[in-house]
Amino acid sequence: MPTALRITAATLAAVAAHALADHPREAVGLLGHAGEVDAVTRAWPLVNERTSHAATGFLVRPEAFAAAERGLRDAGLRPGGLYHSHTGRDAAYSTVDSRGAALGLPQLIVSVRGGAVVEARAWAARADRRGMDEMALDVLDGAR
Repeated sequence: MPTALRITAATLAAVAAHALADHPREAVGLLGHAGEVDAVTRAWPLVNERTSHAATGFLVRPEAFAAAERGLRDAGLRPGGLYHSHTGRDAAYSTVDSRGAALGLPQLIVSVRGGAVVEARAWAARADRRGMDEMALDVLDGAR
């Protein structure tokens, strides 16, 4: 299991822009990278299809997730994690977020407060995929 989620500054900025554009709804998307240890270099926005309580959760239909995975692969990338935003809450994973641990992908959570992204934290699925542990977030200046 990696000890850090490596992400380019431009990709983190794209995640933040998506979170602000979708606010107050939670933004959600897929992160893409080119190899096993390469940094995340692409944020692939998805549509939060949750109709109730969209500020505190998200819903992505399996076919939309599969289409995003295909899009990343067509661009020569592989899924490197998920991202989503929290509105007015810390970027800590919640019980609801831990359901995503079943996918085995790291999660990047950004916190939106007062019209700005104020925090970003990364989480790794536990080996048993029954929860998540915080991992370092390594923001890189350029594409790697």
